[in-house]
Amino acid sequence: MDLIKYARFLCLVTVFFFLLETVPNEVSAAEKNAKPLKKAAKPLKKAAYQPPLRGAPSSRVGGGSRGAKRTFTLRVIAPDHTGLTISDQPTLYWYASGNVTDPVEFTLTQEDVIEPIIEVVIVAPTKAGIQKVGLADFDISLNSNVEYQWFISVVKDREQRSRDIVAGATIKLIDIKAPLQEQLRKAPDLEHPLIYANAGVWYDAVASLGNQIAKRGKAIGLREQRALLMDQVELAE
Repeated sequence: MDLIKYARFLCLVTVFFFLLETVPNEVSAAEKNAKPLKKAAKPLKKAAYQPPLRGAPSSRVGGGSRGAKRTFTLRVIAPDHTGLTISDQPTLYWYASGNVTDPVEFTLTQEDVIEPIIEVVIVAPTKAGIQKVGLADFDISLNSNVEYQWFISVVKDREQRSRDIVAGATIKLIDIKAPLQEQLRKAPDLEHPLIYANAGVWYDAVASLGNQIAKRGKAIGLREQRALLMDQVELAE
């Protein structure tokens, strides 16, 4: 009987030391070298556009054509009222639903002036998407508190300009106010579209988003932010 008890005791001791050796008593190399998890990127605040003149008459026009296979749409990225800017040489954005094989013209006119300030052929888009044209490229500056009209035209026939596909809108340069200037100075670039939109400065909100998209790509949902902003002025497409 004593031998049986002794044998059981030896078995228990053997099992105890086996378990002791299999339990890790120090942090593994993989655990030592493991990097802490990165915090999730802080979601961007949604830009809420505040129209400066509620109830203003519509000044946006959009064009399109229907062919045998598809419909072509041309839109300017602008509100249906006069949009504001604080830049005397703003960048203007527009949209084409497909590639364009006909000449494309950019026209800028001033209210109560017959002759256009500029009427020039620009590079036609080779694929669908948002395009841009900058006044600085043509050494043109806007005057404060003057309303301008700008148009993008797809010229189907030089001899019959009534066949043009045209989209256009109005724009006005305003003087920047001190509170807005201070907000922009203190805020990081990523918040500038939100600040412009809340202040009712449409063209700078869109241009600021465009610059961020060109710089940062798809990393933080900037295209979604731009889509949400356009949806607020009924440019959902």
